[in-house]
Amino acid sequence: MARGRRSNSRNSAVTKTKLNIPVSPSTFRNLEQIAKQLNLSQSNLIEKIAKGEFTIAAVEAKEKINLETESRAIERAESLSFSSSQSSQIESENLVERETYSQLQRQLTSYQTQVEQLKQQLAQQEAKLEKQHNQSQSLQQELSAKNQQISQLEEQLKQIEPEKNSQSNNLISNVLLLLILIALVDLLIKSYYLSTIILN
Repeated sequence: MARGRRSNSRNSAVTKTKLNIPVSPSTFRNLEQIAKQLNLSQSNLIEKIAKGEFTIAAVEAKEKINLETESRAIERAESLSFSSSQSSQIESENLVERETYSQLQRQLTSYQTQVEQLKQQLAQQEAKLEKQHNQSQSLQQELSAKNQQISQLEEQLKQIEPEKNSQSNNLISNVLLLLILIALVDLLIKSYYLSTIILN
């Protein structure tokens, strides 16, 4: 005699079959005793044992049967695979983060070194410009002094009274002209040196 019921998990009809299994009297008594302890019928007890919902341990048991179904084995394998994959992914992400952090540290060190080098170059350029500025001021002062000397020589030349002796006049004129020429040459040399410094 068969009767059907609807399963909650699969929503499919489950057919129950009545089994007539001959057992020894002692086995029947043990089965009956276990069913009473669990407050189950003998058929429900057998069904749960067959499904693997119950495990009966005995000291004198000779065999152990694994009732794990294929679906449970697949679920367990998938769970272990997912856990292993997730662990590998986390480890990979941590490795990438460590490598990225190390790369950023190296870039930061390189940038700091470049900044220090630029600071040193800037300080050297400032010192060079300061030195050139001081030299330029010194040359300008010398040029002003030479110009003043030339003006004084010209004034002295104008104030000299003409001598009757033409040779004396010529000698004085030649000396003054020589001095003026020397001053002009020195002035030209200083001017050229100054322009060279400014252009550099």
